This record gives sequence, structure tokens and C-alpha cells, in this order.
Amino acid sequence: MQFAKKLTKIFALILAVLCTALFTYSIYIYHKTPDCYTVVNDGDFCLELPLKVRCKSDKIQQVSATGEACSAELTVLGIVPIKDVWLVSAESKYVTLCGTPFGIKLYTDGVMVVGLSDVPTASGGTCPARDAGIEKGDMIISVDGEKVYSNAEIALAVADAGGRAVRVEYSRGGQKKTAEISPARSGADSTYKLGMWVRDSSAGIGTLTFYNSATHTAAGLGHGICDADTGMLVPVREGEMVTATVVGVKKGAAGSPGELCGVMSYIGTIGKVESNSDMGIYAKTSANLSGDTVRVAMRQEVHTGAAKILTTVDGNTPRYYDCEITGVDYSDGNLTKNLLVKVTDQELLNITGGIVQGMSGSPIVQDGCLVGAVTHVFVGDPTKGYAIFAENMLEAAESVAQEQPNKAS
Repeated sequence: MQFAKKLTKIFALILAVLCTALFTYSIYIYHKTPDCYTVVNDGDFCLELPLKVRCKSDKIQQVSATGEACSAELTVLGIVPIKDVWLVSAESKYVTLCGTPFGIKLYTDGVMVVGLSDVPTASGGTCPARDAGIEKGDMIISVDGEKVYSNAEIALAVADAGGRAVRVEYSRGGQKKTAEISPARSGADSTYKLGMWVRDSSAGIGTLTFYNSATHTAAGLGHGICDADTGMLVPVREGEMVTATVVGVKKGAAGSPGELCGVMSYIGTIGKVESNSDMGIYAKTSANLSGDTVRVAMRQEVHTGAAKILTTVDGNTPRYYDCEITGVDYSDGNLTKNLLVKVTDQELLNITGGIVQGMSGSPIVQDGCLVGAVTHVFVGDPTKGYAIFAENMLEAAESVAQEQPNKAS
């Protein structure tokens, strides 16, 4: 009898611990999962977390059959309710896989301030721009009412002012501001200067992710192009994607990221850049890019396990290499670090050491679908890195395509 009571208490304690753990886990899932999901006709719905999270199949069938959005209950193991989510129906989307290197040249919308320095004058060093409130990362839009797109145009406007204060319009964090700056006369060459270092363009090599023949849009990188000095997203006035060839590889190692060494071809134009966003670089193109046609998986279809990276490490012909998706973050908190990826292909490891600079944008294929694209490498372990959901990149590409008619009108 005494033993039975002890056993009952132990079972009750275990049950209480399990219930508490499940409740805590449910709260965690509540905050780490989106409130809205896009459902395609031939897609699955299972968030592969430590305990699988699903929606009832009848709700998925309902939204797929009617094409109308509906509410559904998200549950753990099909038993414990988490929250109500919104299911939105969409047709399956197909894209052409690329995995090819491309070169890019961007011209900024204005001129970015990348540094401030003193101008040596007869009375000592001074920085007029800093004194007027200009900061690193500001975008100079105009000087005395005239638009400027290069350092040379700023220098000419300051020279024409002949030493008088100039009115500078600039942008900071999306807000336009103005400043009156009195140039300082340099003791070195007797010219008037503002004490600013500026950049008007950016160039580099990356990997194309996919081509959408329905919208004639090419997508690459999976993350935005940021200024090397300020770390800020480069605002694009105009730009061009061109073909490129990988001519060498700097192998990565722990603490030392590797790099694909490539050369750009200005003969093989891919398209005109329309957007440099947090989720990649997007261009309109008339080129008919070739490759395998695959369906784009929605985030709830992506799971841990075997996958393949399509990338180019020599010339301009892509190849598939084995990798493993070791983690999936389904939340909306981070746009470009949704997947944890580990390179397992020994051939690729021998050539590159894993993920290297220039591989950003390389498509990741799982279960015959495009699930993501490489975005970042772990500096301490180049065999591992992050990837963005392909669904995020597709949405960004479709937004670019929809904006074009508005620009034309």
C-alpha cells in the first residue's frame, strides 16, 4: 500500500513536470512561429521543431480547394493547441535555378559619406562637415539645390561657391535634412573642402539564385549589398548585373573566410538592377537564363536533413554539392538567417573549405524544391553558414516585378 502511494506520487510528479514542460514549450512556439502561412496545392505543412507542429489537414485542404483564406489551429503533435493562424492559398510557383556567378555594379542614389576628416588650414585642422552635423552614413542628395551623384560633382559645387557657405541636403535614416556648411581652405592645395570622404558606387561578385520567367526577374545574393565602411544598405540609383567567371578560390579556414575570385564580363549583360534589399539583389532581364525548373517551397515545408547546394567554384558552370540543413527558424524575426546549413560534400570542402564569400545566393534544394539560398558563413567554422528562405526571396522578386508598371506609368 505504501509503495503504491509512493508510485502514485512519482507518476503525479512526472506528469506535472511534463505538463509544465509542454506548457512552456507551447509558449515558446507561440512566439517563434508566424501568424500567417502561404499554402500551395502540392505542399506539406509541418514545422519540424523538437516536437512537430501542424495544422489540421482538413483546413489545408479547404484553403487549397476554395482558394479562400481561412483560420486554422496550430497544434503540437496534433493534440496541444498553440494558437490560431491564418492560411492563405497560392498556386505553386516555379523558377529556373541558376547557381552561376554574376558581377554587379551599383551607382548610389546620392553620395554616401563614408568618413570625416580634418582639413589642414593655416590656423589648424577643422572639419566643416562634422561641425555642421554631418555623420558617417549620411547620403548627400544636393548642394545648393543641385543634385549630386559623385565626389567630383560635390567638389565642383564647393569650388563654385568660392568659400561661401553651401546648403547641403542629405538623408539620414530615411529622413531628409539640411545643413549650412562653410568650406575650409586647405593649406595643402588652397582648395575649399568640406572634410568628407564619400562613395558613389559599389561593385562585386555574387551568385544568382533563380530566374522567374513569368516576371523576367533575376534574383541573387539573398542579402543586401552594404557599404564596406558604414555597413549600411547601399541605396541604388541605377545598376547592372553582368555575367562573371570564377577564376580561382581562396580556401576558407577557421577565423579566415575564403573567397571566390572572379572576373566580370561587361559583354554578357544579365539585366538592369531594380532593387537592393535586405533579402537580395533583383534585376529585370530580357535574357533567357537556363537551368533546372523547380517549385519554390514554402517555409513550413522546409525541414532538417539532407539537401544540396548548387554553386560554381570554377568557370561559370554550376554543380550540385551535398549539404545538410541542421536548423530551421520559422519566425519572422530574421529575414536572411532562416536556415542553418552545413557543407558535407568532401569535394567542395577540399576546394573551398566550405562556404566562402561569393557563394552568397547559391540555391539550396531539398526534396526536389528550392528551399533557400546561402547568405552568410560562420567565420569560426566555414563548413557552416546561414541561408534565407526561398519564399522570402520570391516575395521580394514579385514585389519588384509589380513595381515596374507603376514606374513606367
